[in-house]
Amino acid sequence: MKQITVLLLLLSNMLAAQNFEKAYRGMWAESIWKYYFFKDGKFSMATEGHVGEIDVQGSYSKEDDTLYVRIETTSRLKFYLDIDGKLIDTKLLYEYSEIPVPDTVTGLCTVKRKIQRVVISDSHGIARETLSYYGPDDSDPHKIRKQLYYFFRYAKLLPGAAEKIYPASHLKTHKTPKVEYDKADRVQSYSFFQDRGQNVVLQRMYQFNYAEETGYKFTSITDMPWRFETIKYTFKYDINDNLDKIIETGEDGAIIRTFKFF
Repeated sequence: MKQITVLLLLLSNMLAAQNFEKAYRGMWAESIWKYYFFKDGKFSMATEGHVGEIDVQGSYSKEDDTLYVRIETTSRLKFYLDIDGKLIDTKLLYEYSEIPVPDTVTGLCTVKRKIQRVVISDSHGIARETLSYYGPDDSDPHKIRKQLYYFFRYAKLLPGAAEKIYPASHLKTHKTPKVEYDKADRVQSYSFFQDRGQNVVLQRMYQFNYAEETGYKFTSITDMPWRFETIKYTFKYDINDNLDKIIETGEDGAIIRTFKFF
C-alpha cells in the first residue's frame, strides 16, 4: 500500500511538471540569473555577468506552488511561486520575473523578499492564527505600499484594494483634483461593484487615508459596502517605517481583529 502511495505521488509530480513551462530571470551579485522549466520535467540555469557564464542542467518536480530542482546528483534548489507569478528562491530570497519577449535588459534590478509572519488576534487579544508569506525586504524603496499590497492579497481582505495601493501609479496620492483635504490626512475614495456570484453584485467603496507629511504613508482604509457594516483598518508603523500592526474595527469603534507583523 505504501509503495502504491509513493508511486501515485511521483506520478502526480510528473503530471504537474508536464503542465508547467516557464522561464524566469533576476539580477543580483552584478549578474543576470535565468531559470528555465520545461514540460518534460527538465531544468536549466544560465548566468552572465560578474559570476561568469554558467550553464547547468537538471530536473525539477512541482508540488502546488513549490518547485524542487535537482542539479546533477548533489545540488538542490527550492523555489516558490507567489500570488503574482514571481519566482522566489526560498533560501536566498531573491525574486525572479518571467522573461519577456523579446528578452531585453530593460527593467532588470535586484529584488529581495523576506518571510513575513502575521499573528491574527481576536477582539480579546487572543492569538487565533498565523499567516506566513513572502513580503518585501526592508531595503525595498516601496516597502510600505508593498507590505500592505501583499498582506491584503494573502489575507484575502478588501478585494481590489491591494491593486490600488501598489504599483503607486494605480492610486494617485498627489496632484489630483479628486482628493479631499483634511487637517492631518488626505482622503481618496474608490468605488466599484463586486460580483459575489449567483447574480449578486455588491456596491462598495474604499476610502484611503494617508498622511502627506510622512511621504504619503497610508494611515487607514475604510471599507464601506452598501447595506453592510463599515469596517476600518488602521495601520500602525514602527520607528523604521515597517508595518507593525493593523487594527480592524467596526462602526462602533470596537476592535474586531488585530494583525501583528513580525
